[in-house]
Amino acid sequence: MKQRLSLLLIAALAFTMLSACGSKTEPDVPASAVPQATALSNIDYYAEKLSVFSDYNIDAMVLFGDNLYFTSENKLYFYDPSENEIAHLDYKPNEDCYIVGLQVVSGSLLVCETAPWDEKIKMSVIRTVDSGGRDIAEQTVYNDALFGGIAKFDTDKNLYFWSDGALTAIDSATGKRHKIETNASIHLIAVDADNNIYALVTLNGKFQIALVSQKEKNAQTIMELPRPSSNYAVYDGGGEYNLLYRADNILYGINAVSKTITKLFDYIDIDLAATYTNTMIQIPDSSDLYGVIYHAKKNKNEAFHIMPLDQADVSEKTVLKLALFTADTDGTFMTHISDFNRSNVKYKIEVVQYDTRTLDYFYGFANDSSGVQKFILDVTTGNIPDIIDVSSLPVELYARKGLFLDLNPLIDADETFNREDIYPYIWDALDIDGHIYHTLSKFQIYTAIAKKPIISSETGLMPDEAIKIADENNIPYIYDVSAEYFLKHNFCAYYAEKFINWDTGTCDFESADFIALLEMLKRFRLGENSADISADFHNTDNYLLYPTSLWISPLLDLEDEWALVNWEDDIILTGLPNNQRERGMIAGEGPFLAISSACADPDGAWEFVRTMFGEEYQAMLFSRLIKSNSKWQLKYLQDTIERRRETGQQFDYIMPRYDKLISLLEDSHTLYRIDYALYDIIVEEALAYLAGSKTAEDTAAVIQSRVSMYVAEQR
Repeated sequence: MKQRLSLLLIAALAFTMLSACGSKTEPDVPASAVPQATALSNIDYYAEKLSVFSDYNIDAMVLFGDNLYFTSENKLYFYDPSENEIAHLDYKPNEDCYIVGLQVVSGSLLVCETAPWDEKIKMSVIRTVDSGGRDIAEQTVYNDALFGGIAKFDTDKNLYFWSDGALTAIDSATGKRHKIETNASIHLIAVDADNNIYALVTLNGKFQIALVSQKEKNAQTIMELPRPSSNYAVYDGGGEYNLLYRADNILYGINAVSKTITKLFDYIDIDLAATYTNTMIQIPDSSDLYGVIYHAKKNKNEAFHIMPLDQADVSEKTVLKLALFTADTDGTFMTHISDFNRSNVKYKIEVVQYDTRTLDYFYGFANDSSGVQKFILDVTTGNIPDIIDVSSLPVELYARKGLFLDLNPLIDADETFNREDIYPYIWDALDIDGHIYHTLSKFQIYTAIAKKPIISSETGLMPDEAIKIADENNIPYIYDVSAEYFLKHNFCAYYAEKFINWDTGTCDFESADFIALLEMLKRFRLGENSADISADFHNTDNYLLYPTSLWISPLLDLEDEWALVNWEDDIILTGLPNNQRERGMIAGEGPFLAISSACADPDGAWEFVRTMFGEEYQAMLFSRLIKSNSKWQLKYLQDTIERRRETGQQFDYIMPRYDKLISLLEDSHTLYRIDYALYDIIVEEALAYLAGSKTAEDTAAVIQSRVSMYVAEQR
């Protein structure tokens, strides 16, 4: 299937290199026996920033009178829209308790508190307070702690508590608790203006809304929802909607009575990022909403008033479509886009999601080709995005077909961009025959470590050298990972295209070098998954090499076990055995941004793409990853050292480790690239060889034949 998708795209490119004028598509709502309907909003929204909050996250928000009330751990706050200010209420929770629920019932605020899970105190209480946070009543609802999760109330003050996929109801009158029965997996709960409780559930892989019944002690599904590809949330309803539902970056209003789903807006369209939207609420008798959104760059929360847009106030900007194949799980990239859209007076980025990973039941992701199929369709019909995230595409193959622009002319013409700020080894890894087709803003280094003095030279190992050293030292295995895992995740990325000349269309898989690589695989752990291998590198003589990934965190953490393994004196960073003696492979984390050759405004597209190397985005990146901009990476380390100096912490070990990391980076010239069709050929044949059905020479010949045919088809 993957190879067929590649061929389809190449065929599409042969017919279609048109201007990028793609149109938006609404997410499909899957067909189901559950009653449902879809309605689209005719309202355009915009977001007005109200306040910036620091030092706390927002756990719950309700509308009480004209004010918004919200909680954060053990604090209660209110926001007065007329004054545009936040106040901390004089509310003191019980000892060691924190707030897990907040709701307006019968003209009062109900606050649910629970104690941490320890032996000192175990209780959960409901407190009734007035608009100033002053106590009216208190009731112990359960003589134990409600561990984690969130709580909601119905009009009878019954408490519904969600934690770890299960929903429990606590009777307010008796304090008894019982489980809410359902045949679905419960993810989140929300409450509407009439205090009906709803649960977001998955059943047979489909996202649905269920109505929770205290009387029946169950939750019955009532309608199906658009499926998210990466992240989701539900928020309490208000106005015409029983609840609000976010799938990725789209906010929907759900009317559970009429079974309608209304798309309210795409967060990016109103210049917001939604991954860490803490809460959202609609104002009754109004289309206005209030929301609190975590800003990944500032590490703070921002409150927004989201309201209908007066078209007379719309400023004209050139819209650049961005094809995204990466799930923005930490909110960094979407936050960056929203900041760019707010600050740039000329251009606006519009995201078209082609995520090839779909949410798998409750946790995790599963590979899915539908994103690539949708992209191929858009290419075929001329709706080619201006900017393309190539993290799930075979870059070299598509670049040779003319899909991407060479970024070098744009870089050289940009007087504000300094190529020397980027690690030179990144440019080496990105280079394809003298061309740079995409960015790489953050990465880690795949390598292997070995013990001294068994291996004493940091020059990297050839495959035959690794076998010889293992034999001389009676070491049965070269590498502590199963051969199958290594084939899928390292072997092809390291070696496959080194035996292909795309210019001439020739392959060299029957060479002695490739046969030596195959023979080396015989000395790996066979027939086991990597998760089953638990050898202790410090205490075993079974392995010559041990796999690891290097990033920034071990440089900073003296106590981290991996930090000590990676950098102590008796360890050498030698890398995987390979014919080029490279000691590492650069593994970037997406998105990797390329500019379409069909883009009508390459300069505008570059104006956004170059920001991936800029200080604002680089500073926002998760600290464990290595920043591609060496200037900002070094500044980050120096700032860390200075902070530790001020607190009396140790710091002298940081820069020597950094120097070792750079030395390893100098010997890492391979970029982890994806070409699933090519990899499938090599993995299939190599596994057959490892099973003993063929010799190394026969396997190499079959790979040579199949890959040669594949290369010829792609050219």
